[in-house]
Amino acid sequence: MNKTNIEHMAFGAVLQFMIGFILLASLGYGWAFTLGGVAAGAVFFGREYAQVEYRIRERTGQTLTMLMPWHVLKPDEWTKDGIIDFVGVWVVCAVITAWAWKMEWIS
Repeated sequence: MNKTNIEHMAFGAVLQFMIGFILLASLGYGWAFTLGGVAAGAVFFGREYAQVEYRIRERTGQTLTMLMPWHVLKPDEWTKDGIIDFVGVWVVCAVITAWAWKMEWIS
């Protein structure tokens, strides 16, 4: 793990909390923070997906219309650092979501 992995996890947690607290007025803790975690996980997966797509385009010279989504999802195209960047966010968001559901059941 390096500095950017930790930064991604921290930014994912901040994003989840921001969305969670915005939605808390209309939803309970559980659903608000679950939706915040889903959004944070999707943002960071999309970011890493775009970086892999860019590397493939740079290496092969393909345009976006030539590149199919399944080309980007090949495991050999992803770096270990890129996988940790979004999986780490998912793990942190899952822990926060578990806490939120516990708060939902307590109250």
